[in-house]
Amino acid sequence: MRGYDMPDPQILGERVAIKDQIKYLGLELNRVLGFRAHLEAAEKKAQTTAVVLSRFMPNVGGTGQKKRRLLATVVESKILYGSPIWVGALVHQRNIDTILRPQRVLALRTAMSYRTVLTAAVTVVAGIVSAHLLVCERSEK
Repeated sequence: MRGYDMPDPQILGERVAIKDQIKYLGLELNRVLGFRAHLEAAEKKAQTTAVVLSRFMPNVGGTGQKKRRLLATVVESKILYGSPIWVGALVHQRNIDTILRPQRVLALRTAMSYRTVLTAAVTVVAGIVSAHLLVCERSEK
């Protein structure tokens, strides 16, 4: 960095490392508060859950629409954790696409459709509100 020497903090003679990001109450905070790291971590957790839950819901047969929708709320809650704090990160389309990825997996299974269907169309058919719209709604309260 220009004109700035990094401090070398020590506690009881032990050096304390300075990092660019910290995890606090499940939120990944970095020094510029861009929340990109948090969105990627949340997407990874939600994607893993979505894949596991989608195995319970084959496209042909299996559970009914109401049960499929209930399982989809699990992924939504993982995506939306702390959303009033990081809502400002959704000004970038890349971040919106990141949080929609796991939701799409379950929307496809909820609507019992194929993967070639558009994300916007499958969320409407499945009765699932897009995650970025839910984030905006929660931040307005």
